[in-house]
Amino acid sequence: MAPKKSTGMNSNYVYDTHKLMSDKNINLAFSGQFTPELITSMLFMAKKNISKSVTMKKVYNIMIECLENLTKHGTLNDDDNERFPAIFIFGNDNDYYYLATGNTILEEQCEPLKQKIDKANSLDKKGLRDWYNEILMGDEGVSERGGAGLGIIDIAMKSGNQIEYEFKPLYDEYVFFIIKVKIDIV
Repeated sequence: MAPKKSTGMNSNYVYDTHKLMSDKNINLAFSGQFTPELITSMLFMAKKNISKSVTMKKVYNIMIECLENLTKHGTLNDDDNERFPAIFIFGNDNDYYYLATGNTILEEQCEPLKQKIDKANSLDKKGLRDWYNEILMGDEGVSERGGAGLGIIDIAMKSGNQIEYEFKPLYDEYVFFIIKVKIDIV
């Protein structure tokens, strides 16, 4: 009988992943298809890891927004999602909690996202609130994907920190969009 072929994952991989998660204080990580049931479970698990109620409310609200963005704004078909699945990471250190997400988007979506995040990062709380209200009262309305474009502004207002982001080219007209949000532990 021939020995079984390796599936590409060995015990070193599992150990290295565990060590990385431990070293970086990652409390929750998932890569794959985000379903409503999974999101509910992730929110529950995150809630159990947050000690202070004021911080918990901020983290929880930002987490909902980030997970909603993953489910609403992913671009690819099922085959491509298997190659480049969305990812969500929740962790903390002594000063802050952080949420990071990554998902595949069309290259044409990069510049509008970059402009929106850069603008959000340039505004103070009052400026963010004014911009938020301007969009609510304006003619922009709801997009074809079900949003009014308020997610980034909402994340910036609630986190109180700069939103970090990056676009990693994948293939053809697709990129992997990464966003990282820090929330101060209060």
